[in-house]
Amino acid sequence: MKQAPAIKLVMTKAPMTIDAAETVLSAQRIMSEKGFRHLPVMKAGKPVSMLSDRDVNLALVANHGLVKAEEMTVEDVCTLATYTATPDSRLDEVVLNMADRQIGSVLVLDGDQLAGIFTATDACRYLGLCLRGEL
Repeated sequence: MKQAPAIKLVMTKAPMTIDAAETVLSAQRIMSEKGFRHLPVMKAGKPVSMLSDRDVNLALVANHGLVKAEEMTVEDVCTLATYTATPDSRLDEVVLNMADRQIGSVLVLDGDQLAGIFTATDACRYLGLCLRGEL
């Protein structure tokens, strides 16, 4: 088998992001309307974390009645230890790390700038095309 491609060839470039100060309800609305399961979280123009639909749902259920939903911010509930890769990271290494860590997304950073996002959906799409012999 040939060497795995760099993640930059299969990642989602220029993904929609959300600011850390936005409300969880705002994030939930964006995810629902756009059909996203992950949003990179930005603070002062820099990527700091990843927010998943699971983070949002757990926060809303776990805090029901304790904290008003409209007061919870993305920063309050986003994943703190986000897995990152560079655009030149090999796809096989990233996918195996995702499986080992049981995570569904990766922030792709070029220095301290967001270059893209890579998700389990991207990985499945790439695998499907490989299996069809289209790649």
